[in-house]
Amino acid sequence: MVRTATGTVRLTDLHSDLQGELASGQCKVNGVNADHESAFRCGLAEATLTTDSAPPGTPMKLRLAEVPLRATPQLLDAYTASFGTPPFTTDTVLAYLSAEGVYHPPTA
Repeated sequence: MVRTATGTVRLTDLHSDLQGELASGQCKVNGVNADHESAFRCGLAEATLTTDSAPPGTPMKLRLAEVPLRATPQLLDAYTASFGTPPFTTDTVLAYLSAEGVYHPPTA
């Protein structure tokens, strides 16, 4: 939920997609479907990558930590149209993300 001087906006049914370093997504804004292309930029090169030890050819756990999330110009435009001047820029880190998964090497 986002509260501003002009009203309250409820965001629900959030879904996202990451292509390269650009995150896009879909959600409902006050019950209306909304698509957001290139809403955020993830600083993957600034993240910390760690792995668990695993013998060659076996699955290995991977972790990404401290991935900075910044707004794209498209998000700034959408925010401005909805709420007015944003209190952040494309250089502002809005959040830090972490992710974890398991890499399964190809089998012969």
